[in-house]
Amino acid sequence: MHLSAYLYFVIPISIFLLGWLKIVFAIPAFFVLVAGMILSLKNDNKYIEIKIDQRKALRGLYAFCIICLWVFFSGIGGFSFQTWDHEIRNAIFHDLIDFSWPVIYDYSGQPEIHRLAGHQGGFVYYLAFWLPSALIGKFYNWKVANFFLYLWSVAGVCLFFYFTSRYLKKFSLVVLFLIIFWSGLDIIGRFLFGTVPEIGEHLEWWANFFQYSSNTTTIYWVFNQTIPAWLCLLLIVNEINTASIVFICCLAFPFAPFPFVGMLPFIIYYVSFGKNDNSIIAGNSFKESVGLFTKSIRACLTFQNIIASAMILFIFGTFYKKQAEYPAVLQRG
Repeated sequence: MHLSAYLYFVIPISIFLLGWLKIVFAIPAFFVLVAGMILSLKNDNKYIEIKIDQRKALRGLYAFCIICLWVFFSGIGGFSFQTWDHEIRNAIFHDLIDFSWPVIYDYSGQPEIHRLAGHQGGFVYYLAFWLPSALIGKFYNWKVANFFLYLWSVAGVCLFFYFTSRYLKKFSLVVLFLIIFWSGLDIIGRFLFGTVPEIGEHLEWWANFFQYSSNTTTIYWVFNQTIPAWLCLLLIVNEINTASIVFICCLAFPFAPFPFVGMLPFIIYYVSFGKNDNSIIAGNSFKESVGLFTKSIRACLTFQNIIASAMILFIFGTFYKKQAEYPAVLQRG
């Protein structure tokens, strides 16, 4: 299952590298990425996967059906009602299918935009989640691409549920229902500081600029960031040491830069104090604590944590930063 989880991130990133970068940069970057994944998997060889008996297999089938329904009604794939945010995400998906990669817009026939953005502009967004489905769409059509996007989303949620169950050491449908219906206490804030919500009205905006959306809300509105962030965080908390922990976090950057920033405090803590040993802050002498801290830092100095992570951050950080002007490593339209 660890291989499946890594491939869930590596496949879209690889498509971006080969589709957006000049070949002289794309090939080395691809091999660095794959090397980081292989080394991370070798580090994971102490993991014991969940043993599946007949009863667990039946529960797994029920869980799979529930997840399929949950994602089906989220609007992903276009099979059910879609929130208005899907209008933007469908446009992104359409352009990734219809335009050649990298996506470059020609503004020469649009004087108003031309004055603001110049002759051309590059499409810059955290678009990695759509890339496997968009690639399918280039060979087939919009409907097939949407169906694959639905399957890709279901696969991500299933992986997330699996790693949640393994972390809790409990494979239960109760856990899945808690995931689906988990939310903050927005209803209390709404009553205290706002008005009684109407049916269908959002609860989260009572605090204006801050909100803690439910899991179902996030998958209905920002699925392209939500699913990778969920899976990434569960991979991090399931890690037995810190040899690959920075690399795993960086895998989320092409999909979900804002959740990536939110996960950084966890990474800093684990890198500083170790993954499963908090003895650095458990009453040791100053000298012993420094020694343990140094040992913890050294454990993180791996190829995947340094070289592969730096490569991901540099390429996608540069991509996010440069909008109308493409950097030298990127292809030009």
